[in-house]
Amino acid sequence: MKRLSPLQEKFCLEYVKTGFVGQSYINAGYKAKNKVIAEANGRRLLEKEYIKKRIKELMDEIQSKEIATAEEVLKYLTKGMRMELYEEVVVVENVGDYQSEARTIKKQISIKDANKCAELLAKRFGLLTDNLNLSGEMAVKIVDDINDED
Repeated sequence: MKRLSPLQEKFCLEYVKTGFVGQSYINAGYKAKNKVIAEANGRRLLEKEYIKKRIKELMDEIQSKEIATAEEVLKYLTKGMRMELYEEVVVVENVGDYQSEARTIKKQISIKDANKCAELLAKRFGLLTDNLNLSGEMAVKIVDDINDED
């Protein structure tokens, strides 16, 4: 891969961060008379294969760090089903005459939330399929009771 200049590297980083071509071009340190020119020059940079490749590398890095894997999701749902997860709840307590104060406490998730986790896991593993057996034999009798006198 062609080695990027410091400005090109900064442009790639800014573009991945913001998603705006013109602003990324300016933030990287390039000079432009106005935003239209910055946008056009930034688009020209994006057409270069080595710039595209670097942006893809940066996006892959972000995705691997920021996006949960299937295994992480399954572990999280399993913890929820087993009620091993806690949430913070705000409670208000009396501290004197006509005075109260709020504080947060950690409490175990509700049984409703645990059931939802179990349901999502069951769906994932195909345990909640409705098996309707629609095959079988049935006698059919045709009755001709229409008058032919019309």
